[in-house]
Amino acid sequence: MTKFIICNWKMNLGNQDSIEFLNQIEMKSLNNDHQFIICPPYTSLGLVANNLKSKESDWHLGAQNCSDQDKGARTGDISAAMLKDLGCNYTILGHSERRQYHQESNESVKGKALKVITHGMIPIICVGETEEDYIQGKTIDVLTEQLSGSVPSNQCIVAYEPVWAIGTGKVPTIKEIETVHQSIDNVMQDLGFLNIPIVYGGSVKPDNINQILSKPTVSGVLIGGASIQPESMNAIIKEVCL
Repeated sequence: MTKFIICNWKMNLGNQDSIEFLNQIEMKSLNNDHQFIICPPYTSLGLVANNLKSKESDWHLGAQNCSDQDKGARTGDISAAMLKDLGCNYTILGHSERRQYHQESNESVKGKALKVITHGMIPIICVGETEEDYIQGKTIDVLTEQLSGSVPSNQCIVAYEPVWAIGTGKVPTIKEIETVHQSIDNVMQDLGFLNIPIVYGGSVKPDNINQILSKPTVSGVLIGGASIQPESMNAIIKEVCL
C-alpha cells in the first residue's frame, strides 16, 4: 500500500528560500511504496513546480487551500482550476488553522473538495479534535461530525490531525492513532466511502515517523514544521526510503 508523505509548508518559505530549501533536499527516485507531496504557499507554487520538473522529480505538488468557486468577484481567492493549471495534484482543505482563524465550516470544506475533485485533483481533508475535546473523551464524536460534513466522496485523502498535537511536540500514543484511524475508517464506511487513505499529522518527526507509518491503519503522514527544515526533511527521507 502506498504511503503518502505530505509536506505542509504553511506560511513559510518565499521564492528564494524555497529554491534554497529544495536544493538541499535529497530527492531520491522513490519506489511506489511512498509518494511525496509538497504543499508550499500560493506564491511559491509555480516556482516549486518548475523546480520539481527540472529535476525530473517524482514528487507531487499540492496547495494549502482553494476557493469553492470557479471564478468571479472573489478578491484574494484562488480557484481549483488555477491550481490545476499550475501543476497541482493535491490540495489540503479544512486544516484546523483554517477552521480556527478563518472560521471555515464543514460545509465550505465540502464545497471546496467538490471543486478540487471536479478539476482532477485529490483533496486532503483535515479533521481533528481540540485538547479539551480529547480530555473529555469527545474525539470520535467531533471527528464524526467533521467527516460527515466535510467529505463529499471517496476520491480524497483524510488527514487526522489532533489540534493539540500540531506544533506542540505532543503526540498521541501509537495505540491511540491506530484506534482513531480505525474509527475514521468505520465512519467513512458508514457514509458509503470505501478504501479512503487516512494519514496522521501532528508533530511528525524523523524519530517517530516509521513507527507511525508501520501501522496498517495509517496510510501516510502530514508533516508541518519538520518539512521546512532541510536536516529534518533529509532525515525523514532517509528513514522512509531505506
